[in-house]
Amino acid sequence: MNNLNPQLHDASGKMTNARWFFTAFPLLVLFTVSMMDKANINILLANKPFLIDLGIDGNLVKGTLSSIFLVTYAFGQLAWGFIVDKIGALRSGFIGIALWAFAMVLGGMADSISAILWSRAILGIGEGVLYPMALKLTSSWFPQNEQAKAQTTWYNGNAIGPVLGLPLIAITLKNMWMQS
Repeated sequence: MNNLNPQLHDASGKMTNARWFFTAFPLLVLFTVSMMDKANINILLANKPFLIDLGIDGNLVKGTLSSIFLVTYAFGQLAWGFIVDKIGALRSGFIGIALWAFAMVLGGMADSISAILWSRAILGIGEGVLYPMALKLTSSWFPQNEQAKAQTTWYNGNAIGPVLGLPLIAITLKNMWMQS
């Protein structure tokens, strides 16, 4: 417990609960949003107007759009593990989240399959930072006897994200269809 951040303790040396608000809760939000991101491609690939607008026909393109994210996400996690250990979890997190945001903007402006592929690839690399960053922050900010509880807090975003994201995306698309 001596290797934990000194900010975990108040003036009397007692451990504070700030780590839950400043570490576990933001990680929960990030994982929730990341799972909402992952869910959206499945709904889009079932959206006929979307497929027609971008000239997507055939399962090969659909599979590639899904797979490119997963491949870059896997490589991204591996690379981010080394980067997080080298430059720290927060710096790595800011870089990864900036890539993630850029990918989302690129995807929103996409007018071709190529642009969507690039968006999905960059998204995978950017989101790949989440697990290495979360594990590093958890081990730095929580004592050993609280690490499982802290990890399950942010890991729940993996379940909450699709529960929130799938209906929100479906409702948004339905409203877009009705307006056009």
